[in-house]
Amino acid sequence: MQEKRNIAEMGGEALREAGVLTLVFAPLYELFEPATPSWATFCLVWIVGGILLALGIQVERKRT
Repeated sequence: MQEKRNIAEMGGEALREAGVLTLVFAPLYELFEPATPSWATFCLVWIVGGILLALGIQVERKRT
């Protein structure tokens, strides 16, 4: 039987996944979008993805 997961574990996992998905799909969206890419928006979204990933890692580290 699986042991229950606590809120910190689930929150850290969700933040990590959101960060990774943002880091992966933001560049793909800018590359394949037919309009001229907005590099300022791309950089902002990429930085936010990195922050989400780092926060998820920190939450997981503090949980243990």
